[in-house]
Amino acid sequence: MSSDAGKFRFVVDGLERENGRTRLKLTISDGEFKKSLWYSTADAEMAPRNEALLCLGLLPAYKTGRDLALEGSVDQQILESLPTIQDIYCSWNPAFRRVAISGATPGQSVPISPAKGGVATFFTGGLDSFYTLLKHRDEITHIIFIHGIDVGLRDERLRAQVTEMLHRVGQHFGVQPIEIEANLRGFFEGFDLDWGSHAFGPGLIATAFLLSSQLRKVYLPSSFTYAELMPWGSHCLLDPKWSAADLEIVHDGCEATRVQKAAKVATSDVALQSLRVCFHNVNSAYNCGQCDKCLRTMINFAAVGASSRLVTFPNQIDMKLVKRMDVLSDAERAFIRENLLALKDVPEARELHDELRKIYDRPVWRAKIKHQVQRRIRVWKRSVRRRLGLEERFVHYQLGGNDYADK
Repeated sequence: MSSDAGKFRFVVDGLERENGRTRLKLTISDGEFKKSLWYSTADAEMAPRNEALLCLGLLPAYKTGRDLALEGSVDQQILESLPTIQDIYCSWNPAFRRVAISGATPGQSVPISPAKGGVATFFTGGLDSFYTLLKHRDEITHIIFIHGIDVGLRDERLRAQVTEMLHRVGQHFGVQPIEIEANLRGFFEGFDLDWGSHAFGPGLIATAFLLSSQLRKVYLPSSFTYAELMPWGSHCLLDPKWSAADLEIVHDGCEATRVQKAAKVATSDVALQSLRVCFHNVNSAYNCGQCDKCLRTMINFAAVGASSRLVTFPNQIDMKLVKRMDVLSDAERAFIRENLLALKDVPEARELHDELRKIYDRPVWRAKIKHQVQRRIRVWKRSVRRRLGLEERFVHYQLGGNDYADK
């Protein structure tokens, strides 16, 4: 029996380049279980490399208790960082155990091209994304957006709006959009790995390596400040550890709260006209203006006196919707706390500040019960409306959920 029996191993099922479009399909398997991952883009060259496979395979290996088998060279810098990467993950999650990586030899997995000079940032059109783009606008040459993460691959109307936004931003800032279709989120969620708290950092970094023939540096916009750090999918301790000799990975923006990022974004009319933060996408809405994330973002801009200039949100904050907000996680608590600190010395925002304080102080158990009851009611109402043909299917899109199927 092979010494690699029972280990996860990646196989490249296909790499096609036709009519300017690159299609890449990978399968991870232990000989019995297997799961496929695919990418497709017309905006860049993509090619598999072991550093990407290591990023993609490490968390599934942790989750299932399997080791990981690779074949060939892996950047020496990453192999040297791997013990620290494993230390961090295993300290964050006691259910994870360190895994063995067999078959990987230190070396340069691809030739380093002196001609490649692209600098990219992953870009959704959100507050973190625009902050990083504006902060490094003289350096960034590409913005990368992956359809299938927070926009459903089958939601053609919203996808068209996002594509239009990417090209408007690209033209204004002189950067090249790279749009990718992938079932990346569904791949990780198929292992019961949460995209936000576990997988999105390795998923994005793996994608950066697949694009690395054109790029020398890639930014990952931060979610939290240094003061609010917690275990999260993309993290300032982890992301730079994935840097290779030919590709620098930078976790960017931990110095700024979301209110400070809003102040930076408010300096750009194009950013204000393009900002997109919503994950609910009710009826393919660009921003629903009603979910907690939309409301928190509107409050960010109210704190810096720029809410009236937001084009992609309602003109005013609906206090009835604010009163329905809940704090269900440490991440949400951090975002509410930032808004509380920013609003405390703004006299005209006293009502908003006081309401946020009530939400912040509300017991978490009470908020979770309320959230579950309201969620069940919403699901029932939407089911009825869909059956009556009164509501489109792309409602509160469960991110990645439509996109598990192979392509």
